[in-house]
Amino acid sequence: YYGPLGGGENCPSYLLKNESFKNKIKEFIRNSLKNHNISVVIELTENSVEDVKFLNGKDKFEVMVKKNPDLNTLRNLFNLDVEY
Repeated sequence: YYGPLGGGENCPSYLLKNESFKNKIKEFIRNSLKNHNISVVIELTENSVEDVKFLNGKDKFEVMVKKNPDLNTLRNLFNLDVEY
């Protein structure tokens, strides 16, 4: 996996950017809640990269449902057609 700067998550500039973002979020939350005992932890996880080739809209939808089963509930609730 490569981060937004292309060097991977072990790239110093990528880690520095995350640290800067974490500090901004932490300060915002601390100030908003008036609680300076709050800490922020960022946990990086590896995502398995699958070589997915979609044949049609239905295939795309099935892959998305595997990641978020609530999509199927919404499809049924609103009687949506995902086949193209």
